[in-house]
Amino acid sequence: MPQPFNNAVMTNSGANLLTRAQAGEVKIEFTRIATGNGSYTAEEKTLAFLQGVTGLRSIKNSYPLSGIDIFSDYSVKITALITNCDPVTNETLVSQGYYINEMGLFAKPKDGDDSEEVLYSITVITGENGDFMPPYNGYSPAQITQEYFATVNNSADVTINFSGAVVTAEQIQAIQAQMSTMQAAIGIPTEPQTLVAGQSAVTFTLDNLKENSGIRVEVADISTLSHRGIVIEGNKVTVKFEPQEEDVLVRLVISEALISTVN
Repeated sequence: MPQPFNNAVMTNSGANLLTRAQAGEVKIEFTRIATGNGSYTAEEKTLAFLQGVTGLRSIKNSYPLSGIDIFSDYSVKITALITNCDPVTNETLVSQGYYINEMGLFAKPKDGDDSEEVLYSITVITGENGDFMPPYNGYSPAQITQEYFATVNNSADVTINFSGAVVTAEQIQAIQAQMSTMQAAIGIPTEPQTLVAGQSAVTFTLDNLKENSGIRVEVADISTLSHRGIVIEGNKVTVKFEPQEEDVLVRLVISEALISTVN
């Protein structure tokens, strides 16, 4: 079962950045969430100690941020996908398993240099060891949708850095516009397939496709590209496009929703 973390603690560096934001000097840009397997004694899990830290004790992975929501006038909820395999590139992110004992949220002044990035907030496991992040086995990635709550001065003056995120900022805005205030089921994504330049179709093999399954087509990087039709023959799903001048990554998301397209 999931192992509980202590309440997140704003670091002194984070407090200094917040003070600058309160003074109107800067706006806060949250950049990434990092995980680590550092161990902390009971004394080191105290508020006074954690306020003074400037980094994770034993950082293992950093993850781009994929969502931000206003939680209150003075806090925001930030979302990131914690995983051992990049769902877009299929790159192995964890080759040696570890316990997630610590987690940090990083930030910097909006449009500031990377050198200005600070550990804004940190949380550590309540017990001895957190959830185990296994090494990627090449077949079934481990994934955790992590929500992190952060204190801010004015949540309207906060942004996040989408660089390297699982979905782009434009895709998130499109999804939010379509769903309005409703939160739709994400579904199960397939491995990306390449629509080769000059070709007009890409075919997926879906062994677990059901009669009532919904199919959503996701196209990376090209906001104006829409598919021209979907043909289902047994466990083969073919998506048709106009021929493109360059290779394009395409994936399907299988859910109970109606067939639709998200570019």
